[in-house]
Amino acid sequence: MLQKGITFAIGALVASLFASGNSARADTLHDNPAPSAPAPSPDAKKEGASASGKPNQRNLPGERGDLGASVGIGTSYGFVGLQLGWALHHIPSVDHLEPYACIGTVGGQYSKPYTTYCAGVIGFWGGHHHRALLDFGFQPVALYVLHLHGIEVGVRPAYGVSLQFGYEYLTAIGFFARIGLGPGATLIDGVHLGSGGQLGIGWRL
Repeated sequence: MLQKGITFAIGALVASLFASGNSARADTLHDNPAPSAPAPSPDAKKEGASASGKPNQRNLPGERGDLGASVGIGTSYGFVGLQLGWALHHIPSVDHLEPYACIGTVGGQYSKPYTTYCAGVIGFWGGHHHRALLDFGFQPVALYVLHLHGIEVGVRPAYGVSLQFGYEYLTAIGFFARIGLGPGATLIDGVHLGSGGQLGIGWRL
């Protein structure tokens, strides 16, 4: 009888200790919950969206920066001149738009050279290297040649608008070659048909 009582007391003590241990563990878990995974930062979300969506044009090979500088010939260069453009990204329906301005020169055999100017915008469509372009600008689209007794004595640029269709090739290190051709019309000294064109090389800085 005594042995049964001792056995019963030991069993009750063990059960009490076990229940007390589970209660303490539950309190510990309640006071110190398991750490949750950190929420992604807004920058990380943006990067993820860029990685899964259309790549930023500036991350493509050759797109080193937004500034493009080129030299060339044609109406988009003021006949012979320098052109600077600034790329605008995230424009609907095009890869990017590039407003530009140029300064150039033109002159005849017996006339002083004229300083010429132009401004416009180019839209680009295509891949990493091969691109179609559409150039709309205010440019010197014609030349008035002055003659005296059949001899050229001077030239004068005539300004107007030009719409050119063309092509650009961009290398992986930022150099590009560009060509374009299209109709034009003078707006000063009357409306007359002219033409626009360009052939240039440059570097995206």
